Amino acid sequence: MIDGSTPRSACLDGAGAGAQLSSLFATTDTVYLLLALDGSVLDLNRAALSLMRTSRDSVVGRDFWSLPWWRDQAAVATLRPRSTVAGRSARADAVWKDAEGALHVIDLRLHPLGDTLLAEGTDVTEERTTRERLCLREHQYHTLFENMLSGFARHELVVGPDGKPVDYRFLEVNSAFERLTGLRREEILERTVLEIMPETELFWIETYAAVVRDNAPIQFVHHAGVIGKCFEVVAYPLGRNQFACMFNDITSEIEAINRLKASEQYYHSLLDSSPAGIFYYRNGRDISYCNHRFYDILQVSPEAAQEYGLKILPDPAQHAVIGASLEGRSGAFEGPLPTGRQIYLLCSPLRTEQGEVSGGIGILQDVSERRAREAETQALITRLTETNTELERFAYVASHDLREPLRTIASFTQLLQRRYQGRLDADADAFIALIVAGATRMHTLIGDLLAYSRISDNGGLFKAVDTTDACKVALQNLRESIEDAKATITVEPLPSITGDPVQIMQVFQNLIGNALKFRSDSAPCHIVVSAGQAGDEWRFSIADNGIGIAETSQDIFEIFRRLHGGERYPGTGIGLTIAKRIIQRHGGDIWYEPNPAGGTVFHFCIPRALEDAAPSPTSGS
Repeated sequence: MIDGSTPRSACLDGAGAGAQLSSLFATTDTVYLLLALDGSVLDLNRAALSLMRTSRDSVVGRDFWSLPWWRDQAAVATLRPRSTVAGRSARADAVWKDAEGALHVIDLRLHPLGDTLLAEGTDVTEERTTRERLCLREHQYHTLFENMLSGFARHELVVGPDGKPVDYRFLEVNSAFERLTGLRREEILERTVLEIMPETELFWIETYAAVVRDNAPIQFVHHAGVIGKCFEVVAYPLGRNQFACMFNDITSEIEAINRLKASEQYYHSLLDSSPAGIFYYRNGRDISYCNHRFYDILQVSPEAAQEYGLKILPDPAQHAVIGASLEGRSGAFEGPLPTGRQIYLLCSPLRTEQGEVSGGIGILQDVSERRAREAETQALITRLTETNTELERFAYVASHDLREPLRTIASFTQLLQRRYQGRLDADADAFIALIVAGATRMHTLIGDLLAYSRISDNGGLFKAVDTTDACKVALQNLRESIEDAKATITVEPLPSITGDPVQIMQVFQNLIGNALKFRSDSAPCHIVVSAGQAGDEWRFSIADNGIGIAETSQDIFEIFRRLHGGERYPGTGIGLTIAKRIIQRHGGDIWYEPNPAGGTVFHFCIPRALEDAAPSPTSGS
């Protein structure tokens, strides 16, 4: 940059100019060259020769403006007209390249001196380099200052007449400060915090005053209620009654921590309300967490659990289960405590998102009462089994003993009927007929009751059953009834199942027999037996076009339940009950619904024990 200046050699005029110039050339480290007005070098001092690293003779007489050491001769030449034409000093920075190629920044000044020019130069390379570094650092500082994510503010304490701090003033803020607080720098700079936010508590002024007074930084979390945010703040002294604050908005982090704490309290309350003792562990020694029930079951205090850790579990087998969970395997243990209580311990590993074992969780249950109840239940089942066996034997014996006198009564009454029918009066014939019918019905009823009581215990082993064959046997047993009813029986393809062949046949026989019994007089009897897959079950259907079942709240599968009189539709009322008990023994269900074409459809389902069993292709009428 070229500018005017007062020449250092302004005193060099008159008769003593030559002597003074020689003295100045010899005693200073400043570079001096004496030039003619045309620019030729007349003389130079040792400092100039040292800078050029050459001899005096190689420079004197040469054109100053075109010396080869100037890096930019055109820039240096701009000084010539300023000094020769205007008759005043001129100044500029020029870059000098020495013989070794090193660059030097020269503060070059040109002074008019009579009919000559005095070139004065100072090597300011280090000064200019330092200045450039300072400028670069200042630029970097401002770039960082404006682009940093943390808010920054520089303040000055405001003290009252008594010397006590009463406020602080905003001197400088960055862009992050504006973004985080919502305050604009043009609205707050050179203003105090109480001017901007009058509700600011004195506590904060005193806190920052302590930073300045003690010359020590502090760090804290500040909830700014005025703007509804939380900040993590670092305040440090700057000197001259100033301090700076650097802060980050941690509102979302604080809210997340509060939510996490609330969640932990919620889950801890859930764990504490659990009837099981629950505990976490990171290793085989220490307990990270346990609920209140854990203390109750083991009958230990929280202090003991904290002190002894997992040692409060006395059995080595329990520690083996815990150790297995820390190796990634779940395990269980059941056994007695020293107190006599029976416990069940289940331990499972806890894993990180990467699948690594980070610890374990244990669930401890007091199963003393449960095991006592199970023992009582087992004893009761044993007694009931024995009682049922005795009742079954009694029923068999009783039915046999009851059938004998009934058979005798029926036989002798039928003998009377054959011998004396028509020889006595009509009332006697009717009485004899009633005795025969009653004895026959009682004999059938006793047989059905015996069959019902022995369904579960006397059933055969489950095995593969072709239900088409079972249905065929049932139809063979009902042949006379089918012929009497002149019925058409259609059997569609039926599947193979796992069950009791005899009992499955009995279900078909009872349901088809009911359909034959309750046929309609208005249309030929037609019965359809079919089956289909329904999820994991086989659903069987027996559809008829008989008289149907009137809507009723009564359970027709209840024992002895009869919806019609015995005069036209004889029976004991046990057939459907037997069918239901058989289906229940096979893990299924039975129900009925009206047939849209008239009559009734009975359905029963049995689980599919034989996967992909193909339905039998056999069907017939």
